[in-house]
Amino acid sequence: MHFTKQNWSRSLTIVLLLTMLSLTKMVSAQAHQGFYVTNSNDTVYCEILSTSENFLQVRREGEKRPIMVKSNDIISAHDLVKNRRYILSYHETNKKRKKPRFFCLEDAGPMHLIPENDLMFSASSGQSEISKFRIYNIYKEGVDTVYYYNPDGLFNPEFADRLAHVKALFADDEIAIKALEHDFNTKSNQNALNQLVKDYNLRYQEKQKGL
Repeated sequence: MHFTKQNWSRSLTIVLLLTMLSLTKMVSAQAHQGFYVTNSNDTVYCEILSTSENFLQVRREGEKRPIMVKSNDIISAHDLVKNRRYILSYHETNKKRKKPRFFCLEDAGPMHLIPENDLMFSASSGQSEISKFRIYNIYKEGVDTVYYYNPDGLFNPEFADRLAHVKALFADDEIAIKALEHDFNTKSNQNALNQLVKDYNLRYQEKQKGL
C-alpha cells in the first residue's frame, strides 16, 4: 500500500490525537483520587490524606496546601485510590447523638463489618493490636447507628437489646435470622458471624440482580 505525504500526515494527526486523548484520561484519573460530598450536595474532588474521628485531611484539586474538613460539613467521602468510603454515623455508645463520626467501608454491602482498628478513634484506645482485630462493629446502609458485633458483646445476656438491634438489621432475610438464633444458642465464634454477614450480602445482591 502506497502512502502519500497527505495520507501520512493524516495518519500522524490521528495518532497524535489518540495519544493526547489517552493522556488526558490518565491525567483526569490521576487527578480524581477522591472526593467528598458537602451538605449542600456539592462534589469536591480531592486527595484524602488522613482520617480521624471527626475530620478528614484532604488536598483539593488545584490547591497545594491540605485542609481539614469537619464531619459536620459533609455527607460522605470516597477514596478512589484505596477504594474506600467514609460515611457518617453514630456508634451505639454515643447516647447523646450530638455529633456523628466517620466510619470506613471497604466492601459493597449493604451490611458492613468494621474492625475496631478501622474505627477512627481506635488508635488512642490503648488496646493491643490483637484485641483490636477481634472486635467488630456492624453497620447497615440506611440505618444511622453502628453496633458492636462480636460474640462476647452480642450474646452477652446483659446486652439483650444489642442482639435485638442486630436482628432487626437482618429482618429482611429469614435465613440470616435463623442463623443468628442458632448462634445465640451455641455461642458462635467471630468467623461464623463474619460468614453470616457475607452470606447476607450475597443473597441481597442476588435479589437485586433479579429485580
